[in-house]
Amino acid sequence: MEPVLPLYVYLSDLIMVLKLYLNNSERCRDRRHNLCRGDYNIRKDILALPFSRQEGLVRKPLPPNYPRELKNIGNHLRARRLNLNLLQSDVAKLLKVTTDCITLWETDQAKPQVHFVPEIIKFLGYNPYTFDTNTIGGQVKKYRFEHGLCLEGLGKLLNVDASTVSSWENNKRLQNPMNNESLNKLLGKGITIATHPHKKRRDHPK
Repeated sequence: MEPVLPLYVYLSDLIMVLKLYLNNSERCRDRRHNLCRGDYNIRKDILALPFSRQEGLVRKPLPPNYPRELKNIGNHLRARRLNLNLLQSDVAKLLKVTTDCITLWETDQAKPQVHFVPEIIKFLGYNPYTFDTNTIGGQVKKYRFEHGLCLEGLGKLLNVDASTVSSWENNKRLQNPMNNESLNKLLGKGITIATHPHKKRRDHPK
């Protein structure tokens, strides 16, 4: 802070004060740098703090309703939806269902019917269901789910009833010679899935 001159001083005192003022002003100029045109390019005598530039990726905090574990199909759907920053109404349009349906699935108050499973797998990018594919029953059920077929629908494709398909999935009635051909077609993927599997098939023209 620059010294303030008193109102009334003697001449000798005035000279002393002026010297003091000039000395202090000189010291202030040594410690202070007034920026003028061109100083921004030169940057001479401008004090600056040291700095370093670091770049990195910081993970965005998860929403409070993000599932901690993927225990059921609802957890899978909610996690995928939040990762894509979508609303439930957006997912409903993709899966061709109502928004209430997505809400019930995500809260595990209802399970998706099997004919919705192919679209769910497409939306998730993977199959969230687990099957014991080491058994014939597990392979049959996996095939049925991935193609969105109910027990009756798959039975009609293989010319068997729904109870037979259910028995296969429970690893029963597998030794019946009458079922060998149907099972071989299914597990060998040698059958063609019709657009409307519930309609009656005609394997041989009349």
